[in-house]
Amino acid sequence: MTDIQTKYIHILKQAGIRVVAVEPKTLPEIIAAIDVISEAIGEQDRGRELHLTLSTQLAQVRKLVGDAPPRRTFLEVWDAPLLTVGRQSFIHDLITQAGGINVSADKNVDYTPCDIETLYAYNPEVYVVLSHSRNDTRSFITGSNLADIAAVKTNQVFSITDDLLQRPGPRSFTGLVKLAEILHPQEMKDWETK
Repeated sequence: MTDIQTKYIHILKQAGIRVVAVEPKTLPEIIAAIDVISEAIGEQDRGRELHLTLSTQLAQVRKLVGDAPPRRTFLEVWDAPLLTVGRQSFIHDLITQAGGINVSADKNVDYTPCDIETLYAYNPEVYVVLSHSRNDTRSFITGSNLADIAAVKTNQVFSITDDLLQRPGPRSFTGLVKLAEILHPQEMKDWETK
């Protein structure tokens, strides 16, 4: 948690307000956080239902993509400066669960800057851009001469809205499905019929 979050938690507790704080870093941790929150607000039945729905969705995606070769993935969080995710980021878990390999997983941070030389060294098979609004098509990959990167050569550059990947919560499981469909379209082609 950030210092500001810790400060406000302390203020609320001193005021006699019960505080429940969660900070999930993985999809299973989101499910566990739902259990904690639903218990705290007295909505155990709805919490159990959501727990079951999300656990089932995670298991189904894992099953569909589990035998597929993982695809080397670069996820652009921001374009100027170019920013991606390290292995401490929640998005790293999403990439892994969706059947990808985070090419910047060697960085033990949430987010990390990246330069052109490093991007060429990563040479991702798939390049995913987080769009920050519905009409945002801006990307480092489209504004630079990066034609020799594998993802560009094979037309494997995709966009996904940031609110599906950056905010850990139930909608992250929708983001998981979208990311799995990008990384493994063949394996995920029957998803909608499930």
